[in-house]
Amino acid sequence: MPKNVKLTIAIFVAVFLIIPITAFLINKSNSEAIFLKTGSKHSSRPTIVLDSNDNPHLSWLSSRLHNSYSYDDFSINYIKKVDGEWVNISGEKLENKNSVVINNIGYARNENLILDKDDNPHFVWTNEHYNSHDGYTDIKYIIGKNDKWLLADGQKNHSESGEMTKGLIGQAPVLAVDNNCNPHVIYFGGLDEMDSSLKYSKWDDIGWVTAEGKVLSEENIKDIPIYPSWENSSTAIKIDKKGNPCVSWISRGKHEPWGDPQKRAAFFMKWDGKDWCNAGGQKYDATENLEMFKIAVIDCYGGFHDLELDSNDNPHIAWYGDAEEYGFSLEYGKLFYAKWNGDEWVDINGIDQSNQRINPFISGLGRWGIDSTSFVLDSNNNPHFLWTHEGKELHYSKWDGSKWVNIKKEENTRENTNITKSKYYVCSISFDLDSKDDPFIVWGINDSVPNLNKICYLEWNGKNWVTANGKVYR
Repeated sequence: MPKNVKLTIAIFVAVFLIIPITAFLINKSNSEAIFLKTGSKHSSRPTIVLDSNDNPHLSWLSSRLHNSYSYDDFSINYIKKVDGEWVNISGEKLENKNSVVINNIGYARNENLILDKDDNPHFVWTNEHYNSHDGYTDIKYIIGKNDKWLLADGQKNHSESGEMTKGLIGQAPVLAVDNNCNPHVIYFGGLDEMDSSLKYSKWDDIGWVTAEGKVLSEENIKDIPIYPSWENSSTAIKIDKKGNPCVSWISRGKHEPWGDPQKRAAFFMKWDGKDWCNAGGQKYDATENLEMFKIAVIDCYGGFHDLELDSNDNPHIAWYGDAEEYGFSLEYGKLFYAKWNGDEWVDINGIDQSNQRINPFISGLGRWGIDSTSFVLDSNNNPHFLWTHEGKELHYSKWDGSKWVNIKKEENTRENTNITKSKYYVCSISFDLDSKDDPFIVWGINDSVPNLNKICYLEWNGKNWVTANGKVYR
C-alpha cells in the first residue's frame, strides 16, 4: 500500500466511541496515550495518514445517539498537524466543530481518508437515506484543496453534495488515488449489498468514467468479475505506477453460518489498460471462472483484509481469519499474508503457496484472539502489522527480511510485541509509517461506560513510544 493510503483492516466491535463533553480537548498534560476528546457527539473509526513531510492527518466519524440503539446526525471530521499545531483544512487551530468536513449527512459509513502526492486529503463515503419502503445509499466524494473542501470537478462542497454521479447508488466504497491526484473507487452497486456486484469508476477530465474511459452511467458500468457481493467479506483497491487499478477481495462462500468452505479464498485482479487480468497478466473473458484470480484457499472464515503494492508494483495482501470451521471465536483469530514475486504467489519466506492453504504468518505465540488489524509496507517492501488481542492488547510486529520482530527488532513473543495492556477495549486501529519507517498509531478505546471513550495516539521516535505531546509513553 502506498504510504498515503491507509485503510483499516478490522472486524469492528459493534460499539461507537462515546465522548460526552462539549468542546474539543487535546491532552497535553501527561504521558497517557489518550489524545483527543471530540465533543458532545459519539466518535468512531479514527484513521491516520502521514504526508510527504511526515505530518500526521487524522479523521474520524461523529454521530449523535438517537436512542438507545441507533445514531443519526453524522459528520466526518479531519485535522492535520502543521508546525506542531493541530489545525483544520483552512489552517485554523482546532476548536469545537471546526474540524467538521461535512455535517448533517444522515447515516454515514465506509468513510475512507486518502492523501494524494500533493498531500491533499480525499474522502469517499456512503450516505444512507430511508423512506417507508426502501433504503438507498448515495456514494459521495470530496477533496480538500486550497484550504477548501471541493467536489471532484473543483466546485465548492456543500452539506448534502459530493455525489459521484446522480442516480448511481452503492455500498461499501473503497478509495485510491493515482499519480495525477485523481480518485478511483470500487463499490458494490445496487440497493442491497447482499445482491449487488462489484463496480469500478475513476475521475478524469470528462467526469466519472468506467475502466474503458466511458462516462459513467447505469447503462455502461460493467461488473468486475467477482462472486456476488454477499459471498464476499472485504474488498481493497490500489493504483499501480501506470495509473491502473489493482483489486483484491476475500470470498467467504455462500452458505451459512460462515460460508461455503469450497469457496473460501483470497483473490486478486488488475486492469492492464484494456482488460481485467490476474497477477501474471492472463486476461479474463466470460468463459473463464474465477480460479485464475485465486491467491490461496482459506481454511477458515475469511475476514477483513487489505492490499499493498510494493516498489515493483507486486501485490501483497493480508487478511484476518477465524480458525474454527463454524462459528466466530475470537480466541482462534489468526492473521495471514501472501505476496506476488513476479511469477507466483508465495508466503513471507518466498515459498510457493499458490492455490494452497497459507499458514498463519505469526508463529510461536500461541492461540491469539485477533479481532482487528492494519497492514503497511515499508521502504524495503517488508510488511508491518498492528493488531489487537482479546480486545484490550495492542500489538505491533514487522518482517526484517528473515524473521518477524517487534518494534525494537527483538524476535517476536506475545509479551514484547504488546504496546499497551489497556483496561479499556481497543477498537478501530490505524497506522502509517514515516520516511524512517517508524510507525504513527491511532486507535479508539471503549469500555461501554460514558466519559471513558476517546481517541488515542502514539508514535515511535526510534527509541520509545511517545504521545502526541512528545512524552515517553508509560
